[in-house]
Amino acid sequence: MGKETELRKTLQGYERLYWEANDGIAIYVNGKPWCIAGDINVTLYPNEHSSGNSVMTPDMMEFQDCLNIIKVEDICKSGLHFTRTKNVQRTKAGNKTGILKKLDRVMSNEDSSITFKKKIKAFRFSNFLTDKQEFLPIVKEKWSKEVKGFHMYQVVQKMKSLKSPLNNLGWCKGSLFKRVVSLRDELKRVQIDIDKDPHNTILKYLEAKLVKEFYVAEADEEKFLSQQAKIKWLSEGDKTSNYFHKVLKGRSIKSKILSLTDAKGGYYKEDQIPQKISNEIALNMIANVSDSEIKRAMFDIEDSKAPGPNGFTAAFFKKAWRVIGNDVCKAVNEFFSSGRMLGEINATLISLIPNVETPNKVTNFRPIACCNVLYKCISKVITNRIKFILGILVSNNQCAFILGRSIQDNILLTPEIMKRYNRKGVPKRVVVTDI
Repeated sequence: MGKETELRKTLQGYERLYWEANDGIAIYVNGKPWCIAGDINVTLYPNEHSSGNSVMTPDMMEFQDCLNIIKVEDICKSGLHFTRTKNVQRTKAGNKTGILKKLDRVMSNEDSSITFKKKIKAFRFSNFLTDKQEFLPIVKEKWSKEVKGFHMYQVVQKMKSLKSPLNNLGWCKGSLFKRVVSLRDELKRVQIDIDKDPHNTILKYLEAKLVKEFYVAEADEEKFLSQQAKIKWLSEGDKTSNYFHKVLKGRSIKSKILSLTDAKGGYYKEDQIPQKISNEIALNMIANVSDSEIKRAMFDIEDSKAPGPNGFTAAFFKKAWRVIGNDVCKAVNEFFSSGRMLGEINATLISLIPNVETPNKVTNFRPIACCNVLYKCISKVITNRIKFILGILVSNNQCAFILGRSIQDNILLTPEIMKRYNRKGVPKRVVVTDI
């Protein structure tokens, strides 16, 4: 019995050395991502013990103290809760399983994940700021400052100078969510006091003021959450709108054209292409880009589109267009005249979106590219010029991806054409299709 106690104390001594070693590692990595994985040999919480004991043992307390010091926590897990079985005994009735424990775990430092998020998401423009009275004056003040350099560089530097004041405008009154809760509670207390003293004009004035502030805070919270959710159904609904047809088309069409060949498997030559655009149209496609064309492309971008690395959304450009529109048009025209783009505009943020609730494989994620709004505007200008001549190049029976045409027209037309083809006693019929 004495040897067992001595062995236990020895093991506990080794565990303390292990915790101290991890403490040293945490100081060494200095906030960089790191993790601990394996059989820790001690449970962290009472519910990780199958006996249901609610008492915290000394080794569990030391384990928790160590995790608090080095600031690590369990990351996403899957599978069985208990990872080890202790004291499996052989009895006459068969195998008798003893205590179950959770000993195997993977823990990562919390600070490094927060630091990583701050590096990636240092600034994100909130669209509800465009409705504030202070928004345009702040933009005018910062945008009026002179910046030397070419136009794209000027726009980028002025946008950088706006990040700090816009951040302060969004969170000057504290957390948006906590403010809604506090205003609601304060409004309830005032209404209770009015119920007790209905002739108190001061309380009535205070109630009106709180109601106004509460509605503003609640509207800001709703706009912020709708921007984060990026759900267009909230405004469009489930009616048969253009958005509905776009979603339907995106889910149903999965084919991809890798190359264009003729019936014999050879590639088409220039003289074999049946339809071409005229020289006049070709010259119009490469004509100088007008300011109205840039503005139309900018205002076609959805406000809820995910922002790029600089954090600004299309809503910022639309609301502040009368202040910044001239500089933005110069920056976009500078790209089309020089053919070069500033690296900070061309930067793209690749984000991995999980497809399942608990992703643990690479295939459980899908990548999306979050581009800056100026990059999207330039791309949309090019796209708008191309899409208007597609109807000339593409035959009339092609109804998908062409402006003014809908693939649903062919779907509705086909049953009408094939109607009553199976009837007997009528003249013979035939259908010829061009595939």
